[in-house]
Amino acid sequence: MKTSIPILAGLLAALLLGGCQHLQNPGVALPAETGPAAPEAAEAPRQLVTAAPPAAAKPAEALSGEVLFDILLGEIAGQRNRLDVSVEHYLQAAEASRDPRVAERALRIAAFAKDEQAALAASRRWVELDPDSLDARQSLAVLALRVGIEDEAFTQLEHIITELGAGDQAFTAVTGLLARDEDRQAALQLMQRLAQQHPDLPDAHLALSRLAQHAGEPEVGLAAAQRALTLRPDWPEALIQRARLRVQKGDQEQALQELAAAVERQPEAPGLRMTYARLLLDARQLQAAEQQFERIVEQNPEHGDAVYSLGLLALEAERYEAAREHFERLLELGGRNQESRYYLGRIAEARDAPEAAIDWYDRVREGEYLMDAQVRSARLRAQLGDLEAARRQLHGMRVRNPELAVQLYVVEGELLVMAGEARQAMDLYDSVLEDMPDSADLLYARALLAEKLDRLEQTEQDLRRVLELEPDNAPALNALGYTLADRTDRYREALIYIEKALALRPEDPAILDSMGWVQYRLGNLEQAEQYLRRALEQARDGEIAAHLGEVLWQQGRQDEARRVWEAAREADADSPVLERTMQRFLQP
Repeated sequence: MKTSIPILAGLLAALLLGGCQHLQNPGVALPAETGPAAPEAAEAPRQLVTAAPPAAAKPAEALSGEVLFDILLGEIAGQRNRLDVSVEHYLQAAEASRDPRVAERALRIAAFAKDEQAALAASRRWVELDPDSLDARQSLAVLALRVGIEDEAFTQLEHIITELGAGDQAFTAVTGLLARDEDRQAALQLMQRLAQQHPDLPDAHLALSRLAQHAGEPEVGLAAAQRALTLRPDWPEALIQRARLRVQKGDQEQALQELAAAVERQPEAPGLRMTYARLLLDARQLQAAEQQFERIVEQNPEHGDAVYSLGLLALEAERYEAAREHFERLLELGGRNQESRYYLGRIAEARDAPEAAIDWYDRVREGEYLMDAQVRSARLRAQLGDLEAARRQLHGMRVRNPELAVQLYVVEGELLVMAGEARQAMDLYDSVLEDMPDSADLLYARALLAEKLDRLEQTEQDLRRVLELEPDNAPALNALGYTLADRTDRYREALIYIEKALALRPEDPAILDSMGWVQYRLGNLEQAEQYLRRALEQARDGEIAAHLGEVLWQQGRQDEARRVWEAAREADADSPVLERTMQRFLQP
């Protein structure tokens, strides 16, 4: 055995330095493998900055034969998925060795095995062997908090704060650690202890405020933010944090008032003004928000977020030329390229320039707007008469993005229907469902198309299958209920499905319309009117207006019915249901 030690030493040193590839994603958060940070509250780096320069790191200790043997057994056991054996031998190696890398490796294997007690023992050994390692102390703090040893976690975090200088970097890092703990109240209590340890440091109280926001304790957070402002008056970060907590408490108006006053006092503070502008946007004070974004761009013409916001506001107000200028400016700045191309496509589409819109959509290569850009591009190609090009585009996207196949098949079917090829669309759905018989989305799409083709038995069969797969699928419940109410005399059965759908989505205008229609079919005209008026308030839709007008007509309120229909025709001139209803009642 002694003669093989040099070879083993080289091999195992490589393992310690690089790690085994089969051990991934440990179950306990470690310095470089922590969970997602809390929004806003914990924008800490995923790994703490080491206080000492690399040259100060401890030299590796020579590994004895016994230690090497335990490491080797631990690695072999890990490769064979015997994690309990791997953890046992690595802990033995960590206790016997003076090399902190062995303890670190033991910690990571124990974490992967989700053995918190073993991970805690390994992290303690790591700190013992390398007390200057902030990664080691970070790991020990996380694990101690996780198993409920608050005093030990406090000691480690306090050491980290001291080593990092007890300033913004230190408290931001600690907040990031604590925000990732599942027990938010325990993490908050620990942060309160840390803030009490540093009563005169505004960074400590701001960190406490952010963690309180994350834990859903706005009162605690407000008090901490106010303490930070007392220690550092008009501190922009604390003013912003106080505003966020006001909003969390539901006091948006006070947050706006305080931010407006703060911006007046500090007109050159970009973070303050940006927060104020976004809050105005949330409050739907669009003109005021736009003025603030414009001021930010005046102060900093390269502020991409403000330019982007101005583009969206102009687009929403249908000021297409201004919107185009903002998004083209954003492209010049080199930020949000994918979003800018997408919205330039939307602008071109709104201005009835389909070729230009297609060109912009096709330039979207990735990101959250890729799917919608490709679908819009395909639809425009179909509208321009090149259905085959649209279908080739969707096929290519399915090949590149197989996870989107179902959605893209549904879109292709819709394009075929739009082009007057409903039978071909049905053939497409039938073919795909042979391979994916339990796709609720495809079944739902085929059901709606079958209803248009008067294949009601197929519609009912598909919708019932969707509900077997997804009993709480509100659109399917609504579609089945409405079909039964509109196309059969099974009104009581229809009511059951629509009631279930409405319980799931009480403000959905399509479901409110269905409820109004089934009440009409049941002869409950007053209830029908109430539901249909609620639906029309939510969505100015021609079909809803057609139903409401019919109910009013049957109540003897013909003039009112005509007014509802005429107003709807102006807003939704292409509604076939509205046209059929008006012809039925208004033509002799």
